[in-house]
Amino acid sequence: MDDLSILVCDDSQLVRQQMIDTLLTIGVSEIFEASDGDEAISICRDKRPGLVFMDIIMPNKDGIAALKEIQHIDPEIKVVMASSTSGLAHLKKVKTARCLYLY
Repeated sequence: MDDLSILVCDDSQLVRQQMIDTLLTIGVSEIFEASDGDEAISICRDKRPGLVFMDIIMPNKDGIAALKEIQHIDPEIKVVMASSTSGLAHLKKVKTARCLYLY
């Protein structure tokens, strides 16, 4: 897992830290973090992570808007979308995008 870089994007510091701790225990050495969609886009533009774990509901720019821009920056970046809300509206919005949605 040394060659895999991962971006964790969530507005909750606790969620980000839990995810980062888990990734470190499985051997991921290059981990970036962002607290909103704008930061995620900037990191994807500069660092080109191989995988992004991204919350949907965030301040400034939400995960769905960020996903569209990230796919434009580099369509090879894999994105896993997650949300604690189970609204079907979110599922419909990300269903057309090339990503995995977890709720």
